[in-house]
Amino acid sequence: MDRSIKLLLVLVFGFFLASAVRANAGLLEVEILGGKTESQKRVWWKSRLQEPAQKWSGRSLGEVTVRVLEEMKRQVRIDFQATAQGVSRIGNLGSDLEVISDTRMKAYGWCVRVKRDNIWEYPEVMPDAFLLTEDLTAMEWFYAYAEFDAEKGGWFRQCVPSHL
Repeated sequence: MDRSIKLLLVLVFGFFLASAVRANAGLLEVEILGGKTESQKRVWWKSRLQEPAQKWSGRSLGEVTVRVLEEMKRQVRIDFQATAQGVSRIGNLGSDLEVISDTRMKAYGWCVRVKRDNIWEYPEVMPDAFLLTEDLTAMEWFYAYAEFDAEKGGWFRQCVPSHL
């Protein structure tokens, strides 16, 4: 193949690759993972909010979550119970309590983490109080548990993915 044709192909491929990267820049990736055990774990929903970052910047994580869940319900018919304050149930996974002993228990529910600068973080406030910023690139809701042990002084683990 002629060298100029190879160079042209490389330039065209590079242009399309750069266009694809720019097209996804500023779009918030959203993922909802369900499953109480490893064998039940699955991705229920994965998408990108098709709006530029400045449009969702300043909205609460809870508000955006409800919007995403409504779209998921419309497209794949998975029911949910949620408000901007938090998620109570997605599909058949909701709040649950597992008593391990007289002093230990696990409380199950939905947790969320967000990605900023390629680092995942867990918001320290409720979803309705956590405002999205333009530098957030992803949010992930997953079914998890918090563990309580009276002998250890109370709650000692939180947002542990339930399928691990």
